[in-house]
Amino acid sequence: MRAVDCRGQDCTAQILRADRVYAYDPPLDRRYFGFCQSHSLELDFGGQLEKLGTRNRVFLFIRGYIEYPYSQTVYAAAQSGVKWEPIRIDRQATDGRWETIVPDAGAPGGMDRTMTVELTGLIGRFDRRLRLTTNLEIGYDQVFIGVHVGTDNLVIQPVPMVSAELRRAGFAREYSPDGRLPLIYDYENADASAPFHVLRGAYTRYGQVTELLREFDSMYAIIGPGDEIALTFDAAAVTPCPAGFKRSFILVSHAWCKDMDLYTAEPQTLEPLPFRGMTKYPYDSRERFPDTPELRAYRATYNTRMAY
Repeated sequence: MRAVDCRGQDCTAQILRADRVYAYDPPLDRRYFGFCQSHSLELDFGGQLEKLGTRNRVFLFIRGYIEYPYSQTVYAAAQSGVKWEPIRIDRQATDGRWETIVPDAGAPGGMDRTMTVELTGLIGRFDRRLRLTTNLEIGYDQVFIGVHVGTDNLVIQPVPMVSAELRRAGFAREYSPDGRLPLIYDYENADASAPFHVLRGAYTRYGQVTELLREFDSMYAIIGPGDEIALTFDAAAVTPCPAGFKRSFILVSHAWCKDMDLYTAEPQTLEPLPFRGMTKYPYDSRERFPDTPELRAYRATYNTRMAY
């Protein structure tokens, strides 16, 4: 019903729709990229939560973006006592006091991401106001509460992957279609190269990598800057949508990502490679990438594109 920004200004209109119009510009901590002074977004839902039943599962939806502070920035900030503070969710009690109900709700996972936070049992029929607080550079585009409708009329239908081709794509240029941040990418307008360092090691050779992507295991396609994987799926497996149903597509992927920040572990090389079942990364001397005939054959066959 109403939203108020960190300066006490009404920002309701900015968070009703996902339109790249954000609730407010957070007060930046200009010493550290991606960090801000602590800032809060207050949300008033009026009497709408009175409709909640005792068995309803309730979720807060947050759509927006984050400007990531990377490892060296987080390390530098920590030297002056500035810590990474994910979104904290408070509710206002009937006596007006704010009580923390979710101390760590996380943050959006990049640009234009929708995250959900389950509030089942944490808010009730007579609650009205919530508050989101963080010191990260987060732009709130849309915020709302949703109630889980159950799974009685939910049908999950896997669609088989037909092929996966690893190939060179280049570097899509950044642009803004509306003059606002964050910049997005124009896939049709790409540069062949870009001034990026590349992790040294053996990348997966270009071509078909379909068999590497059928299972979640330790055989994966290793791609570098400017690469892409083009996927095709079996459209015949997508049956007509029954009357009264609505179809959504979800791409499920399991992957690891490694950057070259100075404070990232082993920031110059692909090795040590991650593997399913590892307890942490980087793993210590008690763990190593599995040395099995199958995995040796995978590495010898696929990972032949060397970067020095």
